[in-house]
Amino acid sequence: MHEKPAGPSAWYFLLAGAVVLTGTVMAGLQIGGAISDFDDSIQTMVVPGISRLELDKPGTYTVFHEFHSFRDGRHFDTEGRIRDLMIEVKSVETGQPLPLYHPAGTSTYSIGGRQGASMLAFAVTEPGTYDVRGFYPQGREGPEAVISVASGAVLILMMGIVKAMGFGFGGVLLGGMTALLVFLKRRAAGKPLQEPAAGNGLTP
Repeated sequence: MHEKPAGPSAWYFLLAGAVVLTGTVMAGLQIGGAISDFDDSIQTMVVPGISRLELDKPGTYTVFHEFHSFRDGRHFDTEGRIRDLMIEVKSVETGQPLPLYHPAGTSTYSIGGRQGASMLAFAVTEPGTYDVRGFYPQGREGPEAVISVASGAVLILMMGIVKAMGFGFGGVLLGGMTALLVFLKRRAAGKPLQEPAAGNGLTP
């Protein structure tokens, strides 16, 4: 009479749980890193007003209206309220303004209670110092708001989220497959899902 092969130990269920937990932790770390990188890549200012920004790499920069924002201890909620706001970007070195244009699509972000949507874009060919000015035409008064300037910030955030989802789903998938494999092998071997602790059984 052939004996059934011994199935895997129930401790392997803990291994499956550890795989899921590791994936979850890695996902959290990835999101935290993406948020940090996003904050490092974006520069904000209150308008109307002018701010001097260091744009340290060539490329396309996007101007966002951060309609839900927190800055200097103040909360800004200006969605749909700055339609007349005008933006000017000027090189400090040359004094020449940069042409601005409306991007082909709308980019948005929502992170940590902050929400923004793209307004305008401009191209920087020479890294350097630039004055960014927001104002209402003809000297009119308008609501204060927060705008932000960044190059590739939304892509950085999206890539971080995609990587986090990969770690999270990967951990769940691998852990689930491990648990299922252990379950099937133990059932085939005729073992219970939980092994009794040593010394608790009665001897005849």
